[in-house]
Amino acid sequence: MTTTNEGSAPTDEAFEAFVLELGRALHESGVPAYRLEEALTLVTSLFRREAHFFSTPTSLMVSFAPTRTTLLRVVPPPVELARVARLDALVRALERGTLSLDDAPAALRAITASPLRSSRPVLVAAHGVVAASSAVFLGGSVADAVVAGAIGVVLGVLAIPLGRDAARARAVDLVSALVASLLGHAAARVVGDLGGGVSAPIATLAGLVALLPGLTLTTAMTELAMRHLVSGTARLMAAVIVFLELGLGVAIGERLFALVGESSTTSTHTPLAQTFIPLALVLIAGSGIALFHSEWKTFTRVLAACALAFVGARGGALFFGPELGVFVGALFLGAFANALARVTDTPALVTQVPAVLLLVPGSLGYKSLASLVEKDTLAGVETGIAMLFVAIAIVAGLLVANALVAPRRML
Repeated sequence: MTTTNEGSAPTDEAFEAFVLELGRALHESGVPAYRLEEALTLVTSLFRREAHFFSTPTSLMVSFAPTRTTLLRVVPPPVELARVARLDALVRALERGTLSLDDAPAALRAITASPLRSSRPVLVAAHGVVAASSAVFLGGSVADAVVAGAIGVVLGVLAIPLGRDAARARAVDLVSALVASLLGHAAARVVGDLGGGVSAPIATLAGLVALLPGLTLTTAMTELAMRHLVSGTARLMAAVIVFLELGLGVAIGERLFALVGESSTTSTHTPLAQTFIPLALVLIAGSGIALFHSEWKTFTRVLAACALAFVGARGGALFFGPELGVFVGALFLGAFANALARVTDTPALVTQVPAVLLLVPGSLGYKSLASLVEKDTLAGVETGIAMLFVAIAIVAGLLVANALVAPRRML
C-alpha cells in the first residue's frame, strides 16, 4: 500500500535541496520534460509541499511556495537509462515509505556519482554495429554493411577527442558527417574498381545512424503533443540544427571527393536477404542498450520490443502504407513497454527508448536535406514532410498505447 510519509518532518531547506538535486539528476539522465515534471510533482506531494516546475532542454526552474524560485542551467545530456531506472527506484521507495527524506540525499548522491555510462570501447563498437545493422534495413548489400560498420567505428573513435571540451563537441556532427561522406565515396570508388559494388549513399547514411536526431525529433513531437510547448519547440529546433549540420557535412564531403574524381555512388549490388533481419534486430537491440547507457540485463525485453515494433511497422505498412505503418509499430511498442513496466515495476523508458531506434524518422530527415543540397527542392520538401508525418505517427501510436495500457505514474 502506498504511503505519504506523513511522519516525516523535513525542513524547508533539506526538502528544497533534495528536490533540486533530484531534478538535476533526472534532467541530466535525459528524461523528457513531461515525465520529469510529473516525477518531481509526485515527490513534493508525498511531503505535502507545494512547488511548481518548468523544464526545458537546457534549464530547470523550480518555484517553492510562496516565493522561492531557483533556476538550474543544465547542459543537454545523452540519455542514461540505467540512471533513470535507479532514480525511479529511489522515488518509488520514497512513495512507499521505505526510504526517508533524511536518507534520500545520500542515496541520490550514490546514484549520481556512480559510473553508469557504457565504456568507450563498448560505445565505439556499438556505433559500428548499429551502422552495419541499419544497412540491412536500408536495403544494403554485404559490402554496404561492412563499409557502414567501418564508418560507424571511425565516427565512434572520432567522437572521443572531439567530445573532450565544449568547443570541439559542438563540431562533432558536422565533422562526423564530412568524414562519413568521404569514407563512403572512397569505399564506393575502391570497391567499384575491384569489380564489387558499394552504394555510397547507403553506406554514408547507415554510418551516420547513431548521430541522426530521430529520437530527439520524436521526443520533441511527444512534448508538443503533451502541451509542453516551450520544451518541445526547443528540442524540435535542436533536431533541425543537427539535421542541417549533418546535411552540410555530407555535402562538403561530396564536393571534396569530387575534386579527385567522381565516386561510384550507383554501383550494382545485391541487397541482403530478409533472413538477415532477425540478426539485425538482435544487433540493434544490443547497440541500443549500449548507446543509451542501459543495463545488459534488459536485453531480452528490449529485443522483444524491437521485434514487436518491427513486425507492427511492417504489418501496418501492408495496410496503411510505410508512413502510417510506424503508427502500428509504435502502438505495439508502447503497449508492450507499459505492460512490462507495470509487471516489473520498472520505467517504461528502459524498454521503449532502445527499441524506438527502429521507428525514428532520422533517415528521412537526412534524405530531405540531401535532396535540398542537390537542388531537388520538391523531393526535399516532400521527404521533409514525410519525416514529420512519421514522427507524428510514432507519437500518436505511443499516446494510443498509453490509453490502452495505462503507464505507471513515474518514468
